[in-house]
Amino acid sequence: MGELPRAGFVSGWSSHSATTLTAQKAVLATLLKQLPTPESRGSNGLFRRVYKHTFKIALPSGSKGVPLEVAAEYWKLLFGPQGVPWEGEDGTPWLEWWLIFLDDKWKKAVNKDLWDQTLLFAEKTREDPSLSWWSEESAWPGIIDEFVEWAKMEKGVGKGGTRNGNAVEIE
Repeated sequence: MGELPRAGFVSGWSSHSATTLTAQKAVLATLLKQLPTPESRGSNGLFRRVYKHTFKIALPSGSKGVPLEVAAEYWKLLFGPQGVPWEGEDGTPWLEWWLIFLDDKWKKAVNKDLWDQTLLFAEKTREDPSLSWWSEESAWPGIIDEFVEWAKMEKGVGKGGTRNGNAVEIE
């Protein structure tokens, strides 16, 4: 899974003045604490850089896409408790729904565009889980369009209901 040249490994740790295992563990602990912060999600923030680099690491040699099952595991890591959880401010379990939907409706590899757009979609749904910002005219990958329709039909997203666990009660 991915290759890390010796020179990059050495210079990376040297830039953090972490030349011992103890120092490297301390750097990693600090970075893990920074990962979920709002600053980390900015245009050149740590989380965004890690997310984008993960595609390169997960991409099999000579391939243009990451197998779905591999992408799903990375999304669980990146959007899980140790990363930046992908849930709405109201507790909407977007990551869980995304993975259920893909498992049922999508069997293809995840290309770079879908990988990148999933991050943008996650950010937007975190901010506004009602999908009031969604427009069918937007240039999202087709599978994200299908997911939005699924979320609206199957989960009742955007219908003005109140959340009750993973379901929506329409008032």
